[in-house]
Amino acid sequence: DKAGNTLLLLACASPSILILKQILEHCSEVRMHNVAGDTALHLASMAKGPNVIFKLCKRGATVTAQDCRGRTPLMIAIMSNNRQAA
Repeated sequence: DKAGNTLLLLACASPSILILKQILEHCSEVRMHNVAGDTALHLASMAKGPNVIFKLCKRGATVTAQDCRGRTPLMIAIMSNNRQAA
């Protein structure tokens, strides 16, 4: 889309874990980011559980990646009160 969100990024922001898991089976690039600097891990850290976070990390997601505001996925998880992701 205009914000640079790929199908994977949109799936990470959606409530559907099933769709995300299916996309992850066919997606080779989990480090891409949108114009705000959000990676799949940033978006998943807002609401997804540890299984999704683990799958993204296993596929090569960078846990130290920073968005345009300098926030890492861990910071996003804490700010979103997502204790499972943190």
